[in-house]
Amino acid sequence: MSRRSRSKIKADFSMSSMTDIVFLLLIFFMLVSTLVGQNVLEVLSKSASKDQKQSSNIEVHINKEIEFYYINEDNKKIPVKNITELENGIKKILSNSENPGITLYADNTVPIQHVVKIMDIAYINKYKFEIAVEE
Repeated sequence: MSRRSRSKIKADFSMSSMTDIVFLLLIFFMLVSTLVGQNVLEVLSKSASKDQKQSSNIEVHINKEIEFYYINEDNKKIPVKNITELENGIKKILSNSENPGITLYADNTVPIQHVVKIMDIAYINKYKFEIAVEE
């Protein structure tokens, strides 16, 4: 006499719970990705050729020796000793401009933190920022 048990354990796997989890993760990452990048500074890149007309109001230069200088209204090089002095000079020149901007000419050997300092000046003061690169 054989007895059969009434409750059998089924080895089936339901994918519906797995698809629910994947769907919720997809929605989460789509929402989070729209929030990323809201504090981004727009950077325009220009060629550093001499024959082009500069669209920004002031030029800032950084040479190989990490010396900063800017070009004033009279096309004179004004060397500066530190970033604070540079920022004050830029603010003085761009104070009466309608659409102020900075064009940065940096040597390709300059460490990036010096370029970021100039970008911070542009971001804090809401100036347009362009980087001129050599081709």
